[in-house]
Parts: sequence; C-alpha cells; structure tokens
Amino acid sequence: MLLASARSGCNSQVLTATQDPRQHCNVIIHLETMQEAYANPVPTGAQMALVSADFGNRRWEALELLRRIRGQAPETKIILFANTRMRETVVAAFKCGARGVLNLAEFELRELGSYLEKVRAGKVWADSTEVGWITEALME
Repeated sequence: MLLASARSGCNSQVLTATQDPRQHCNVIIHLETMQEAYANPVPTGAQMALVSADFGNRRWEALELLRRIRGQAPETKIILFANTRMRETVVAAFKCGARGVLNLAEFELRELGSYLEKVRAGKVWADSTEVGWITEALME
C-alpha cells in the first residue's frame, strides 16, 4: 500500500493504524510531501493507496496526487480520508479515480483492515449521502 499523509493530527492516527499487524496494510511507501510524490513513482504492485485530503501544502494537492496515482497505476485502488466530509471534496475525489472515501469522524480506525479489504475486493466505499452527491454531480 502507498500511504500519503503527514505525521500529525488525524494523519498520525491513520499511520498508527496502518502499522498495526492486525490491519494487514503492508505500507510499501509513505509519502509526506508532493516533492516525495514527484520523486517516487507509484510502486509496482501497490494494490491500494490511502491518501489524506490534507496532503500537501495547497488545498487540491491531494487530488493532484490521486490523478498522478491513477495515471501511473490505474489498477491501484485509491481511498481518500479526511476529518470531515465535504461534498466538493468527495465528488472531486471520485472524479480523480478514488474508489472510496473515509470520514475519520464517523469511522473506527480499528476497522481499517476490513474496510481496505472490501475496497481491494472491488467495492466502492461511500455512504448514501456521498453516493447522492456523486449522482447529482453526474447529472450536472
């Protein structure tokens, strides 16, 4: 798995959860900056990418990283995680190739491994509100 997050705030909680052997995350590379993302191609065999919505210095750097991952490794399943859920971010994430969004305020990190396994198996992860936003965006 590719993990893109800082080491502070909710990102540190996700980093800790991915290091728990019970979660079966197997982080291959942990990116903390866009400079690292540009310097390191997506690792061959990275089945999953877990990207923080707060990644980078600019508001949309996380989405730029999603597009980059999608372009380099279209088979990699991308999940965006954040502390809050915003319509604009959710819709943009799916447009950039995300297969799931994870709202940390409404999610138990001890369930991370099972969540990742579902996405790895091909499921799209979004709740009914988020699916509604995506559907509305398709009709615009």
